[in-house]
Amino acid sequence: MRFYLTFEPEGVLTLPLAHHHILQGFIYSVISSNKNYSQFLHEQGYRTSGSSFKLFTFGPLNGTYHVNRQRKEIRFFGAVTFEVRSADFRFSEAFLDGLYSNTLFHLGGTNIHITDINTDSYKITSNRIQVRMLSPIVLYHTVSTPEGNKTIYHNPLEDHYETWLNDNLQRKYYSLYHNNSVPYIKFSTICVSSRDKYVTLFKNHTYINGWKGTYQLQAPSDILDFLYYAGLGSKNSEGFGMFEVK
Repeated sequence: MRFYLTFEPEGVLTLPLAHHHILQGFIYSVISSNKNYSQFLHEQGYRTSGSSFKLFTFGPLNGTYHVNRQRKEIRFFGAVTFEVRSADFRFSEAFLDGLYSNTLFHLGGTNIHITDINTDSYKITSNRIQVRMLSPIVLYHTVSTPEGNKTIYHNPLEDHYETWLNDNLQRKYYSLYHNNSVPYIKFSTICVSSRDKYVTLFKNHTYINGWKGTYQLQAPSDILDFLYYAGLGSKNSEGFGMFEVK
């Protein structure tokens, strides 16, 4: 299910430029009304092959804003919209229940009032789609070095990017459905350049590298539909991998 939220902050909403963790925290606060599921998702998630998947993703905030590069902050004025998606019906139920149980929430220390909630279950029907990343796609590997573990982030122009993307899909899909028979997804770039590279801090201590841009995906429509709701690539629950179908 996908959720379109509109909220009004009390005054000006001021956030750090790197605020993925704040949006993620807001989502967890909404589902906290379902204590069992909230605890499961936050502490465990859907595990497989040493990985944990939360099976939700979210996009950037949209509204009237001003960026202050010197102070490394963004200020929103008036109504703000926010999109959240999930491939897990348990998340959708908990998130919807949480939204309707309380209209007042907190975001980065500012009170916000939810003024509108729209939901739908958009379906992808084609086996080949062009997508534009609304939030960057992230793929990475962790390697051991004499100095400790090192995270290597990949870009969509690398030769093995499609293979790594499929490895992520296999594990993510299995975590929810326990099905190893996931068709291979074909991935190709349509429009991506160095300007699409996106670097941000998560919780002020972890650098994450991702890529925006436009791509083509080819796979059975139900697999593409799964990716639409769960997110493409890694770190979806941190606000990466959301795309729109062109």
